[in-house]
Amino acid sequence: MTKAKKTTRLYEAPKVIPLDRPMTTRSPLSQRQAQAMDRIAGHDPLALLEQYGSPLVIFDGKQLKKSYEGFVGAFKQHYEKMHVAYSVKTNYLSSLVAFLYQQGAKMEVVSGFEYAVCRRLGIPGEDITFNGPWKKNAELIGAFENGSQVNLDNHDELLRVERLAKDIPGKKRIGIRVNMDVSYPPWDKFGFNLASGDAMAMAKRILANPEFELAGLHMHVGTYIPNPDQYRKGASALVELALRLRDKFGVAPGSIDMGGGYASSNTLRGQMLQGTATSPTPEMYADCVTEPLIRAKEKEGYEPELILEPGRALVDDCGDIITTVVSVKPLRGGGRAAIIDAGVNILPTAYWYDHEITPIATEPRPTERVKLFGPLCMQIDVVRPKVTLPSPRPGDVYAIRKVGAYNFSQSMQFIYSRPNYVMALDDEVHVIRREETVADALALESVPDSLMPKGS
Repeated sequence: MTKAKKTTRLYEAPKVIPLDRPMTTRSPLSQRQAQAMDRIAGHDPLALLEQYGSPLVIFDGKQLKKSYEGFVGAFKQHYEKMHVAYSVKTNYLSSLVAFLYQQGAKMEVVSGFEYAVCRRLGIPGEDITFNGPWKKNAELIGAFENGSQVNLDNHDELLRVERLAKDIPGKKRIGIRVNMDVSYPPWDKFGFNLASGDAMAMAKRILANPEFELAGLHMHVGTYIPNPDQYRKGASALVELALRLRDKFGVAPGSIDMGGGYASSNTLRGQMLQGTATSPTPEMYADCVTEPLIRAKEKEGYEPELILEPGRALVDDCGDIITTVVSVKPLRGGGRAAIIDAGVNILPTAYWYDHEITPIATEPRPTERVKLFGPLCMQIDVVRPKVTLPSPRPGDVYAIRKVGAYNFSQSMQFIYSRPNYVMALDDEVHVIRREETVADALALESVPDSLMPKGS
C-alpha cells in the first residue's frame, strides 16, 4: 500500500498594507450637519402637526403599496402560484387592513378579535386564514361557517374541532401547523412536531375524518429572521411531508404556508450595522422559499399554492411618528437629553429597534449625541439611548421612521392617551383613528355608588 505523500504548508506571515487615504473622512461631530426633512408622505409635517396635534402617527399609502408590490413581485418571479395573507396582528388598523386587501392581499389572523376586524370590513371568510394557539369554540364555528381555513395548533384543539364539526354542515377546511428545528431556539410552542411523527399522525387523523379537508400545511419559523436559508429548510421539510402524505394516502395538501417573520430594514438595538445593510431583501427570501417548491413541481408534479404571511415587511416602512421636543436637560454623566412628546406607550418597538430619527425643518446647527426620552413618568421611557442630532432645543420637531409594525397593535393608554393616526392617500390626508379622550379611556368602567365621593 503506497503511503500518501505528505504536503507541507508553508506559513505566510500576514502583511500590513498602509492605506493611501485616511480611515475616515467624516468631520468632527460638532461640525456635522444632519439632513432635515421637509416632507413626509408628500405633505408638510409642520402643517400636519398644526392641524392634527403632536405627536402624530402618519401612514403613507404610496409606500405601503410599494412594499406590497415589491414583496409579491419578488416571489412571483420564481413561483406564480402564490398569494400573501397579511399578518393582521402586525397592525390591525382597519384602514391598513382594507388598503392591503384592496391591493390583492388575503388575511391571516390569530384571534377572534382580528377575525372580526376583517369581517367588519366585508372581507369574505374564504380569504381569511385562522391561526393561533387558542381559538374559542364560537370563533371556530364562525370561521368554518364562513369558509375560512383553520390551522390547528394542538391536540386539545383538534378534539374540540372534531366535536364541533358534527353540527356544522359541509367540509371543514383544516390545516395543521408544523414545528421543526430550523432555528435556535426552536419555536416549539406552536403546532405539531415533525421529527417526533406527531405532525404525520395528525395529518392521518384529519384525512380519515369525512368532515375534514386537509387543505394545507403551515409553519412559522420565528420573527425578524435574518437568515433566509431557514425558510429553505422549512419549505423542504413541508414539501417532503406533503409528498409522504400523497404516497401513503393518495392526497397531498393543496397549500404550503410558510408563515411570516420576514425582516424589515429597521436596525435592531445593539446592532453595529444598519438594518438596510443586514436585513435580507424579499428577493433573498424568495430564492430560498421557492427553491424546494420549484423542485417538487419539476420532479414530482406537485404544485401547491404557496402562502406567505408577511407583516412587518409590508407595513414597517410606511409609518412615521412626528414628535416635538418639550425640554432639554443635562445628564449626570455628561451629555444632554431631549424629552419628546412621543413615548414607548405608542412606540413599544423602541425597546428592540434603534429607529432612525430625522430632524424636520431645522436650521443648520452643530450636532451632538443626545439621549432621547419620551414624556412618560418612568425612567425606561427611552426612545433612543444615543442618537446624533442637531443640538436640541424645545420646539424642535423630529420624525421617527419605520414605525408601522406592531406599534399600534401593542400600544396602550398609559399616562398619556393615544394621539391621532392619519393616512396619506394620494393628495389627501385622512384621520383613520382619532385622538383618544378621557371619556374613551373610562367608557368601560363603572364605580359602585358606595365608593363615590360625597357630593359628587
